Amino acid sequence: MRIAAFVLLATVAVAQQTHAPEPQSFTRPTVKVATASPGMHLAISNSSVRVFHIELGPHAAAAIGREVRDYMLLAVSGGAAEISGPGNTFPLDLKSGEIQIFKGGWPHQLRSKSDTATTWIVLELTHALNPERASCGLGGAGCSQFKFGKTDQGEYNESVLFETPSARVLRAELAAASTLPTHADRLDHVVVPLSACTVALNGDPTAREAGESVWVHGGFPELRNAGAEAAKFVILEIK
Repeated sequence: MRIAAFVLLATVAVAQQTHAPEPQSFTRPTVKVATASPGMHLAISNSSVRVFHIELGPHAAAAIGREVRDYMLLAVSGGAAEISGPGNTFPLDLKSGEIQIFKGGWPHQLRSKSDTATTWIVLELTHALNPERASCGLGGAGCSQFKFGKTDQGEYNESVLFETPSARVLRAELAAASTLPTHADRLDHVVVPLSACTVALNGDPTAREAGESVWVHGGFPELRNAGAEAAKFVILEIK
């Protein structure tokens, strides 16, 4: 793991299955609200998490202000970029679905080094992320939790990227017409599709774009890929 004075780095992609009440709410933002930081668009904001969507053109940049706490930076499309601020620059070259963690509280920029457009998600908990206390991932012991299934409900696999006392982040892949059965719990979640897909969260299928994050208050006994192609997701569980 590479560590700079201003960065805590996490790269890498199961949960125990339990029974829980039906999820209480699903939210799908209809408008992306511009924040004080140019290039960052607020997709989800509540008492647990803020989620920002960043679309960067080739070699474009988005400002990340000092008001942003420690955060997880998720590459949706993948690409080369850098985090740069006064006196510090940290290079990035992430594949789709990879995450790194950065210290907040200082003004800096996410600057594209790619010749094509790239998409990024900033996930910011409202309470401490505590990456230095990770039980797996983030430069500590590797995360060995992996689940998979091949049943009459289709095929899936899911693996843990990292886990801290505050959050667990997973990556999941669903074959076409398949269901992910591993999140019937009481935790709040953010689900981020890594490509355009049609997904049902305990309800009717909805078309979603890559990076169109979904807030789920409580667990979701059913996440179903209703499309004709395999779909990949990154899932944040908030403890």
